[in-house]
This record gives sequence, C-alpha cells and structure tokens, in this order.
Amino acid sequence: SAYLGLSTSKFWRVYSSNLHYDYLYQNADLSLKEHIRPIENPLLKILKIRGVVYDIRPEYYRNTPEKEKMEILIEEGKNNVGVIAQELLEVFPELVNHNKESGLYEVNYIGLISVLIEAMKEQQTQIASLTEKLDALGADQ
Repeated sequence: SAYLGLSTSKFWRVYSSNLHYDYLYQNADLSLKEHIRPIENPLLKILKIRGVVYDIRPEYYRNTPEKEKMEILIEEGKNNVGVIAQELLEVFPELVNHNKESGLYEVNYIGLISVLIEAMKEQQTQIASLTEKLDALGADQ
C-alpha cells in the first residue's frame, strides 16, 4: 500500500499490482524520530533471512475483471525475488505488517535497507580485523 497527497494531508491507502516510479522518498528526518538506537546484531540477523525466487499464485489475480489483463498479471507474477513475510517476522517483526483486511502479511523492504547497511559495516569491521591479523602474521615471518 502507499499514501497519496502531501505529508500533512494523506489519503489512507492506495492499492496497485504494479507501481512504477522514478524516485521514492520516505520520511526520514531526525525531527520525526525519538528513542533512536542501533540495530542489534545486524549481520547475524541478515544471515537468518532467506531470499527466494517465486511465482505469485494465479488465484491471487482471480478478481481481475478483464481476462486478458489477468493473463498478463499472471505472466508478470513469475520470477519475483523477495523474502517470505512469515519467516522475516521471526527475525525482524518490526518490518512485517499483518493486513487485517486481506489477511496477508506485508514486508517493509525499504526498512530492510538500514539493516543491510549496518550488517555491511559490521562485516567490514570483521574483514579489517582479519586483515590486520594476517598482516601481523606476515610480518612475523
């Protein structure tokens, strides 16, 4: 789902099968945030997330009014890349929403970016530490 309108006046929800855009911005201003804290163990958590390739079940499009449009949607629904919301719920419950209207789980993929940033930084620290140890071993010989 997405919001339309200004940041001070938004429509509630808009649904679309496909959304094409040039730029997507999310409010991230410091003035909107409180209780800021680091992401705990980001690399360990990222390692628990399973990325998958999947096809959307054709039944999902059953309410499409035009038969030829439904066939296009079914074809476009193949070979998607993502995560399984119920699995992500175990690692990052704050990135998963249960839509009570549809009964489906939704993922905040944009929120996952900050976790990836922190995991990469943690991994880079580990690489730097290992590089120092290797350099020290090389100097001893």
